[in-house]
Amino acid sequence: MTSTSELAAQEPRLALIENGWVQGAVIDYSVVEDSFIAASIINGSVRQKHQAKLLVISQDCDLLSTEEYVECLLLKKVNREAVSQKNGQNPRKIQLDPINSIFWEVRADDVVYLKKDYLRGSSPLSDFLVTSEQLTIIKQWKANRYTRTGLPEKFVEQTYRFFKPPREETQLDESLENSELFRQFSKYISSIRVYCLEEEGSTKCGFILLYKSILCAKDNINVDDIEELFDGCLLEKLRGIDVIELINDDSSVDSLFEVHSLSDLMSDMEFPVGLLSVFPRYYFDYVSFGDVEDDSELEE
Repeated sequence: MTSTSELAAQEPRLALIENGWVQGAVIDYSVVEDSFIAASIINGSVRQKHQAKLLVISQDCDLLSTEEYVECLLLKKVNREAVSQKNGQNPRKIQLDPINSIFWEVRADDVVYLKKDYLRGSSPLSDFLVTSEQLTIIKQWKANRYTRTGLPEKFVEQTYRFFKPPREETQLDESLENSELFRQFSKYISSIRVYCLEEEGSTKCGFILLYKSILCAKDNINVDDIEELFDGCLLEKLRGIDVIELINDDSSVDSLFEVHSLSDLMSDMEFPVGLLSVFPRYYFDYVSFGDVEDDSELEE
């Protein structure tokens, strides 16, 4: 009888299965020889301090197909948590929940194409596991990157200080990123949805925070506390801008919130799917703010 190993040697597809390669598997970048890298797009340097890893993002069917390469995302160790980069809220980079007590960052434009010959002769890391929940978030983040909706420039100019920290430490920090809301509840926020319509002389906007209902229930989180901080850390500030009309406060029978039974805070399971395009996800997108990115690199 032919052994599994012998079959793997004869059938490359079986070798990938036998070695445990699936979407979400992780490779130590430092041990991959250049000859196994078909192509790569990496912005910036990869240093020893980054403890870089490669996350296989190709689907299982593509991984086991006759294609010669697999697509991998580059993971780098970073020195601190960045709440605005969690859950895909920044389209250009995402920070994973700690793995082995370390924060890891993935940049959308750091991609490595690895030859399958490498996978056939090796196995993924057994002590570095990306959870299925985290992998789902990464896949949604990659897909959403190409479907995100831009906001009117005037609106961004008037509100950017409510979302990103100021350049100078002496300036007042009104940012949602460093707010009490994010400090206490960032892990429970699924997404922040935004409606924005620019009219002559003013902008109508609405914001809805979707919370992770299952996680909140599991951790006994009082969602009223999230709603109170959301109002104080964002909505109340928007009310103070004369040229902005916050539709969250419109209680007329034909208002968007009343017609669709919307509220400032909603469960990720109750928000109407049909309104996802009307209220696209709000991204903490530094490049769109016309400013430099807040780089969370390790200190030298």
